[in-house]
Amino acid sequence: MSRDLNEYGLSQFNVHKTCNDHVLDLICALNTGCTVSLTDKAVNSTHTSLHCDLVFDRKCRVTRSERTVFNYTKADFNHLKSLLHCIPWSALLDVNECVNIFYDLVYAAIKQCVPKIKLRGRKLPPWYDPDLISVLKEKEEMHIQ
Repeated sequence: MSRDLNEYGLSQFNVHKTCNDHVLDLICALNTGCTVSLTDKAVNSTHTSLHCDLVFDRKCRVTRSERTVFNYTKADFNHLKSLLHCIPWSALLDVNECVNIFYDLVYAAIKQCVPKIKLRGRKLPPWYDPDLISVLKEKEEMHIQ
């Protein structure tokens, strides 16, 4: 899990055991301005509550991301189908070998038949959904007031 978090620049800040001597709550953030502490308020009889303080740097903004993705709307599916049809599937015997070769061949065919496009202009990371963006805008408006 830590590898996945690091891929997005996130850190996990909670180390407190809140239920049956286990850490159950993940508190992830982009920066190090986060402190987590146990509270005496119980959510239920088996789970201890946490208090989290986050410090935001108003100057810190996410830079525009640019990434390349396959544009399947302009793919040449007839050519892709003919490439996949030419693969000698009967020559593959070992299951593990078949899976590896299958993915290699499929990805090679996709790279050949599906053009790529660059997605530009997005100021926010790709995991920001419309609900989160709306909440962030509302929060920003509250800070201005």
